[in-house]
Amino acid sequence: MLSFRRVAARLFPPTRTVRRRPSLTLEQLEAREVPAVVGQLRIVNYNVLNVPDTAAMTTVLQEIGNQTFAGLARPIDVLLLQEVNNQASQTQSVLNILNGIYGAGVYARGSLDFPQSGGDRQGIIYRLSTVNLLQETFVSGTTGPRAPSRYLLSSDLAPS
Repeated sequence: MLSFRRVAARLFPPTRTVRRRPSLTLEQLEAREVPAVVGQLRIVNYNVLNVPDTAAMTTVLQEIGNQTFAGLARPIDVLLLQEVNNQASQTQSVLNILNGIYGAGVYARGSLDFPQSGGDRQGIIYRLSTVNLLQETFVSGTTGPRAPSRYLLSSDLAPS
């Protein structure tokens, strides 16, 4: 014969205590003012092999700016050029293309021509509204087919 307690325990099993983890309160992003791009830069490295073809280079630079990455399409912020003879002519010609696409005075270039070491030099172009070129230096004492250069940049797109 079953006791009342056994029958009650089978019909009405004891309730279990469920421990709940503390919940997080999420802030709605729609309620905050967040810039479209926070702290993101588009940095491109491109080999121009001495003389860039203006029409082809214009297409390449436009398409890089139109390319969507992580849901964002934005112009180039820093363009590092390989195999240029000097900044004054070849880097300037690419700079003229970018300023022709995005507007006069939008981009600037480096000015220091580093010594050639068996190969061509590097060049840099940067967008003035997002990047500041603080320093250009040649890494001396290095060996190899190309003399490395170093650029110190700062960005105005720091997250707030």
